[in-house]
Amino acid sequence: MTRKSPHRFKTQTGVDLTEGEKSLLVVCRSPHLILNSAPTFEYDLTDGLLRRLKQKGVKVVSPDKVSRWLDDNGGEFEDVRELARDFDADFIAVVDVQQVRFFEENSKDMMKGHAQGTIRVHETAKIGGERTAFEAFRSGFSMDHPRFRPISIHEMSEHAFQRQFIDTLTRQIARQFHDYRTSDEF
Repeated sequence: MTRKSPHRFKTQTGVDLTEGEKSLLVVCRSPHLILNSAPTFEYDLTDGLLRRLKQKGVKVVSPDKVSRWLDDNGGEFEDVRELARDFDADFIAVVDVQQVRFFEENSKDMMKGHAQGTIRVHETAKIGGERTAFEAFRSGFSMDHPRFRPISIHEMSEHAFQRQFIDTLTRQIARQFHDYRTSDEF
């Protein structure tokens, strides 16, 4: 019998987003340097994460509306309360990828991805007629892909590797918000 691992968000907050009653707005951010080698990294990460969350029953805010809001506001925000004021979401998740690389350290032909960052989720509330947000959940993540042997650029294209790496990263981040079988980790 396969055992399911409860997700950290529910364990820490008591809220199960997979029931579809509460909505979640997701924003993914990364260092600007990574966008030089992988210009669609933030988009691909957000898209993959939202797809996985929707498959598990999480009600998510339209990424098109969030993108439009970001475009209208200079592409960034200083305080999550700005998003809380302009969106009717119950929770706002900000995924900050602080470090990311696609190659083994000191190598230009051996691919081994690494990502490290923080997930912060804020619960929104209306106080005095204005929506605001309070941090409800925080979790760090660190991931290496593949876990063991790096992949040579002669075995797989860099683009295909990046897609595989982002897929693995979105799976790990999404698991913070839904139960999963422990056997799926290996």
